[in-house]
Amino acid sequence: MESSAVNNKNIFDWYLEPWKKFAVGKGRAGRKEYWFFYLGNFVIGTVLSAMGGSLLGIANSTGLYSPSTLFELATLIPTIAVGIRRMHDTDHSGWWILFPIVNLVFLLINSQAGENKYGANPKGIGNTLTPSATKTSTTEKIEELEKLKEDGTTSSEAFKETSAKIRKLAKLRDEGVLSAEDFEKKKAALLKKF
Repeated sequence: MESSAVNNKNIFDWYLEPWKKFAVGKGRAGRKEYWFFYLGNFVIGTVLSAMGGSLLGIANSTGLYSPSTLFELATLIPTIAVGIRRMHDTDHSGWWILFPIVNLVFLLINSQAGENKYGANPKGIGNTLTPSATKTSTTEKIEELEKLKEDGTTSSEAFKETSAKIRKLAKLRDEGVLSAEDFEKKKAALLKKF
């Protein structure tokens, strides 16, 4: 994600980001993504708790679950996932989320600049390749392959196979499964035969 895209997000966008990555534990989540999600859930949970406890009065007397309990259950998986991605952002294993005092320190510290083993910096700070630059590079390489195909320099089957592999690698990179550096290395290896 580029720095300009990060700066254009509002609080609601930051809150929705973990919902879009509902159960994705791969990649990185910055402090804003984590803490606005936490704050939004706290506010919504508090409002639902007040509504369910005083206005509806259904939680304990009827055996039904209150709206706040249902909301907390609904947010369990995305909360764990964004916590794991937040640990990744500080270059720590997601398992650190299980250690209360230590994980709070990791949740509060700033992102590791640049790429780490979990992916590119979500702020775009220190990344060697921004996603848009890499996409342009991929598009250019595919266009080069298409020109080779038109010239008859390469076989149609080899072209299709290589193009498909590059597109799959680009998709993995865009999903955060593959770092930009790994993507470039694998793409270069594929293109060496041309």
